[in-house]
Amino acid sequence: MVNALLKLLATLLGILLLFIFPLLESFQRQDDISTMYVMKSTHQFVDAVRDKGVVTPEMWNRFVMEIELTGNMFDVDMIHYEKKYDPVYEDPVQQNTFKSDFLVHYRLNNKALIMKTLFPYLAQPIDAPNRRYKLKIGDYFSVTVKNTNRTQATVLLDWLSQSFAPTEKIVVPVGGMVRNEDY
Repeated sequence: MVNALLKLLATLLGILLLFIFPLLESFQRQDDISTMYVMKSTHQFVDAVRDKGVVTPEMWNRFVMEIELTGNMFDVDMIHYEKKYDPVYEDPVQQNTFKSDFLVHYRLNNKALIMKTLFPYLAQPIDAPNRRYKLKIGDYFSVTVKNTNRTQATVLLDWLSQSFAPTEKIVVPVGGMVRNEDY
């Protein structure tokens, strides 16, 4: 009886070592490759926006199609911090004596505002000038990409460990200051 139990245990361990762990390693490498591909695409998109100072519908659609080639679903969050200058006055109420100084602050524009500009409700050609979201030099633009589906490696690892890992396996934050206005 003990001998049969040891043979069964050895068989299960052999299956685990010969098939399951190599499969898990293969799935994890696929996640690593997907992460690198998404990172490359996100860097290219953000650098193009920072160099041109504009986000167009063509740029957005190309970026989304590129990252979806990995076979995963993503949540893409864009943030634009718009740089604003407010003059400083001696008397803020009357605003009659300028102190030769400015206060610099940033106004947050989120993805909803950017998408509203890129894809308005009115039917317009995709290359219409008013469908461009323009940024200025000194503004800050950031994109964060997270996967929303459970990858094959996550599912297999959850099955092996009998626990649930976070869904976000691929997280890529990229951002920087706008360097040019080429629109």
